[in-house]
Amino acid sequence: MKQGILHIILLFSLLLLAGCAKNDPSVPNKTISVQNPDNALKAKQNGKNKPGQTPIIESRFQQNVKVNQNYTSNQQPDPGNTYQYYIPAEHLEKRALISSGKLAQSGGSREKGSGFRNSIKPQEPDFFKTGRTSQEIFINAIFDNDIFDYTDYYYTSGISFEFYHPAISASPLTQLLPGLRNSVNYYGLTLVQNLYTPRKLDTSGVQLGDRPFSAYLTLGHQRISLSTDHRRRLETELTMGIIGPASLGGFAQDVIHTNEPDGWVNQVNNDIILNYSIRFDQGLFSGRNIELAVITGGQAGTLYDNIMAGIYLQLGKMNDRYGSVSQATDHQKPFKNRIRYFFSIDLKNKLIIYDATLQSGMFNRESVYKLDRDQINRYVFTGTASIGLGLGRYSLEAGQVYLTPEFAGGRHHFWFRIKNIYYIN
Repeated sequence: MKQGILHIILLFSLLLLAGCAKNDPSVPNKTISVQNPDNALKAKQNGKNKPGQTPIIESRFQQNVKVNQNYTSNQQPDPGNTYQYYIPAEHLEKRALISSGKLAQSGGSREKGSGFRNSIKPQEPDFFKTGRTSQEIFINAIFDNDIFDYTDYYYTSGISFEFYHPAISASPLTQLLPGLRNSVNYYGLTLVQNLYTPRKLDTSGVQLGDRPFSAYLTLGHQRISLSTDHRRRLETELTMGIIGPASLGGFAQDVIHTNEPDGWVNQVNNDIILNYSIRFDQGLFSGRNIELAVITGGQAGTLYDNIMAGIYLQLGKMNDRYGSVSQATDHQKPFKNRIRYFFSIDLKNKLIIYDATLQSGMFNRESVYKLDRDQINRYVFTGTASIGLGLGRYSLEAGQVYLTPEFAGGRHHFWFRIKNIYYIN
């Protein structure tokens, strides 16, 4: 046998003996002196052991331990005591309850540690099979306007605010918002006001064949459910509100425009809004800098009734779409690791069943002007191209939205969208 291998075997044997020495009555037990008060007290107790009592054995995990070769105990241990025990200086980690296969799965973000403390971790699904509530708190503000596209008609302006907080999960309405299995769930409240006009704003007469003036104001209860393991994302929302003059659409547009539009006297009459919407994303391909998914969903209620399907594509340095709701990151990370940038395309095909902004409210049908059901285009296509930037707790997205004609004689329409997200914790 080679000399080097012999030395290794000898060294390994000595280490094994030093760490796993048995209680042999024929070998005197050595005690140790320590350099901290706690260990000194134990060493003192060893010297006062009565005959037949097992001395206290100090842990080999203690730090600053020094063996005193000049001091030995004359006391003999109890022959019936087969084992010696020690108490480690620090708590040992518990044995992992997760299989090695699950530990090898990817976590809630593409970059290690890029998410918040509530991001999905690979071992967590075994402990919250029915899902858990994220502790993250953040706000989201979305502004839509077609002024950058020089149109100023149809869907001319929209504003929405979203607030997400774990306490919202206590609402009884959450029972109506399903979630995914083994998921992290975000609960939020939304406030939305949207305005719609025909092409001409400066006339008080009814513009036959064009879009009617309409506006609505809603308060919503939303849930976003993320499942990293299956690359799934489920968004559901229940909204309640009002369509018509009570939504203050004419007042809001008057604030934006220099000249007050006259056509709001012909807007869709007041009616109640109760609507439910759902969107489901299933990832098809996920790479380091690419995400491709199919999407499906729809809306049902007194405001919109439709069914949609499409695809979603995202490219860039980004957080995992199925482990984070935005491109914000932990502010304690180094600056270069907090930067996110991406480009996305969201393409949807819609089958339109009912649209109250075109056909008036479902209960109050006495509007001055509305479109007949045979004037509505049952199929529309909409696409959104966006670019985004994330810097720590703040992320900004800017997008261009396109929509095919919604009614007979209508035009293709464009508007600009800005989304701001700020994480409070």
